[in-house]
Amino acid sequence: MKNLAKALAAFQAEHHSAKRGGTGNYGTYVTLADALQAVQPATAHGLAHSQTMEYLCDGLMALKTVLLHESGESIESSLPIPFKFEGGRGNSMQQLGSALTYARRYGLLSIYGLAGDDDDDAESTFVKKQTGRDAKDFF
Repeated sequence: MKNLAKALAAFQAEHHSAKRGGTGNYGTYVTLADALQAVQPATAHGLAHSQTMEYLCDGLMALKTVLLHESGESIESSLPIPFKFEGGRGNSMQQLGSALTYARRYGLLSIYGLAGDDDDDAESTFVKKQTGRDAKDFF
């Protein structure tokens, strides 16, 4: 994977994150179009990507993201996506489309090593105890 690693390192030396062009209930976020625009310059380094869906089992699909180099080298990542939706907005295909868009966005950012959200130092993963202190206060 010498060629892919060299090309990805060159791309990452120039590009670190995707702009946040979407606006939602909780602020701004990276849209799928933003993510695609952020990874497009990688083509200058001989990099390209492919994203496909794969059926895993009843109620579960996977988004497979493949990062390709012109030399033929590649790496891949898979993200499971549940596709049986109950309730929520829209019909099941609209809900699947929304989940797929979300997965594609984060699949692209992660395989290219780009940031998409502000780094909160894993703050959001910690649950506050009744004392008002974060779990990280104990480490």
